[in-house]
Amino acid sequence: SAAPKRTRHADGGGGDAGDDRLSALPDDLLCVILSRLKALQTVRTCVLSTRWRHLWRAVPRLDIDIDE
Repeated sequence: SAAPKRTRHADGGGGDAGDDRLSALPDDLLCVILSRLKALQTVRTCVLSTRWRHLWRAVPRLDIDIDE
């Protein structure tokens, strides 16, 4: 069986048009990734997907900047 052909998109990204690799990751790994963002960025990122909507609550560490 041949591997699926990957295409380049206008924005420079690769993969198939319907390919969503981030959503394919387990919640635990997504939480680790989100914990490396500032708290405001984490919450903003979580509104991108209904699956991620409440994920920020499970992030092990929130980097809160009082000036934000």
